[in-house]
Formats: sequence, structure tokens, C-alpha cells
Amino acid sequence: MRIVIAPDSFKSACSAVGVAHALARGCRLAYPDAQIIELPLADGGEGTKDALIEATKGRAVSIAVRDAYLYPLDTEFGILGDGNTAILELASVCGLPLLAETERNPLETSTFGFGLMLREVLRQGYRNILVGLGGSSTNDGGVGFLMALGASFIDEHGESIDPRGKSLLKIAAVDFSELDPRIKDANITVLSDVDNPLLGMRGATRVYGPQKGASRTAIDQLEAGMEKFSSLLEATLQGGWSHTAGAGAAGGMGFALLALGAHLTSGASYIANVVDLRERIKTADVVLTGEGQSDAQTAYGKLPGLVGLIAAEYCKPAFLLSGSLGDGYVELYDRFAGIRAIQQKPSSLAECLAHTERYLEAAAFDVIHSFKANRVKA
Repeated sequence: MRIVIAPDSFKSACSAVGVAHALARGCRLAYPDAQIIELPLADGGEGTKDALIEATKGRAVSIAVRDAYLYPLDTEFGILGDGNTAILELASVCGLPLLAETERNPLETSTFGFGLMLREVLRQGYRNILVGLGGSSTNDGGVGFLMALGASFIDEHGESIDPRGKSLLKIAAVDFSELDPRIKDANITVLSDVDNPLLGMRGATRVYGPQKGASRTAIDQLEAGMEKFSSLLEATLQGGWSHTAGAGAAGGMGFALLALGAHLTSGASYIANVVDLRERIKTADVVLTGEGQSDAQTAYGKLPGLVGLIAAEYCKPAFLLSGSLGDGYVELYDRFAGIRAIQQKPSSLAECLAHTERYLEAAAFDVIHSFKANRVKA
């Protein structure tokens, strides 16, 4: 039997690579002779770097940057198996899971450290660059990122602003004359499945600000600041990116990258193509996927929904194993043979997070054991 395992991450509980490994262990216990193909997936958010390194037999590179609060941070970027393409993941520098609940405040967080990462990648000679956006704690429009790359944002007193979300309203002038010149030679592809514009009711601040810890007052301040910042930047660079789909990704980082000449593409589709997901599912006997929470939204652009859709297209039985099941999950049965939450008993959130891999292993064992038994009967 050929089993394809193609999960997303379980957010802060377990990376996609870890989820795939746990599911594979359960499958081997249930069916030792099975051929198991692990395809950890990502959509540009957390786990994108690891998924692409795993898929292409690449490597991780250690780097010292600054975190969302500008404190020293040791993290990594990746080099794909071709040896020429770098993958940078915003969540590894200023991701929301890196902050305690009490630290989440997009007025105070910054993308400056991510700019330091890109600058170092350019220094090391890489010009083909993938950027994974998603899961950020920031809402600074990428101003910190741009400042780390040499751009200047000046207040009315002629002083450089503090590179945080709260400073956007203070910007009086923009200067890109000292921007790192190596950026002009870089081919930057942004992996993101967010199609929000920068501003407005569907923009970065009003849609994603609350989950990053912004109060109503902070949201109004950040939105006003984003309007001023984007207007000045577009006038300076003679462009118009604020209304582009995806400009609002990662608190406006999509906007900043578009201004540098990057192009946006679907993270889920990109990674699915890299791992040859369609062909792998086509030749499978059974497919397992998973995510932290499954609900009606899983059918709209989420990776497990894509896995289930492809499996249904080829009449392959697919099973969705999730941390929890939300409203509307029953709508997913048009593409999945089975859907289940992985918890084995009533548990607190802390217990669930601590035992995610064990629960995944047990759930995979149950599914494959039952599938094997039913297959024999048939």
C-alpha cells in the first residue's frame, strides 16, 4: 500500500515536517510494509522554509538578526537543493508565536530584523530569493524592513523615525537614495495566500490587527499611519501598490516587497508544484493530511483543502486529521473520506499542544489500521 502524507503545520504546536513524521510513525505501526511518502506543506507562513528544505534536500543557514522588539535573535534562513535559491521566512524573525500574549502589540513591533536577514542573504551572493509571508506579529507596513535595507523615513524634525508601527504617522519624508543597490539585481518571489489590499476594511490593519493584539484605538492609529506612509512612499517611488491583492499580507510587508519589485504568488500552489503533489496523490492508495483547526474555511485556499480536492479528483480516499473541528467542517466531506480531531480525551489547550505528536501518531494508526482492515474485507 502506498500512503501519501501531506499535512500543513499545527501552528505553534508542531511544524509540517514534525506533523508528517508523526503521522508516518503511526502509519508504520499499523502497516509496516506500506510505502510512505512524506510531503510536508506550507502556504508561505510558518513552516515554509522547512517544507522547502525538506522537499528539495536543501539546508538551513544560521543567522543573527533582531526580533520583533529589536532584541538579538538567532534564527535561520534556507538554501534550496539547487544551491542558488534562498528561502526567507518572516515568521522565523517576527512571528506571532515567538511572542508571549502580553507582548503582542503591533504598535511596538518591527520588521527591521527581517530586513537584516535579506541584507545578509544579498551579501552572501544570493539573488534568487523566496520570501514566505504569514504569521507575523507586525503591522508596520514593512517600514522597519525597508530601513534595515538603507531606506530613510524622516519625521518633521529631520530625525529618523523609530522603526515600529507606532511611528508611521510621524513620517514626513522618504529617501531611498541609500537603499542597498544589490536589491535591483535580485529576483524576489513572495509566497503568500493572502489577497488583502493594504488599506480599508479588508486591509492589513483592520483584518489582522486584532489577532496581533491591537486595540480599537491602536487599529485606528495604525490605519491612519499606514495611509500616510503608503501615500508618501508611492509618491517618492512613483508607483501604486497599496490596492494590489496581497499588499496587506503580513501587516503590510507585501506592500513593501512590491515596492522593491517583488512579485507575489500563491504559496500553497508554489509548494504543491515543488513537491509534485498532484502526481504523488494520483499514484497513492490513501492520503493523510492535517492542520491545527479545520472548519468551513479549509475549503477556501487552505492546504488540506487542496489536498482533499486533488484526492477527490482522482477518487483517492483522503483523511483529514485536525487539532480541532470548527463550524462547517462537515462541508468538507465532499473531498474527504474521513475527518477527525486527534485528541484522545478531554484536555486543556496546554495538554493538547504538549502531546500533539503523540496524538497525531495514534490518530494515523487508527485510520490506517481501519483502512487496512476494510480493504482486506473488500
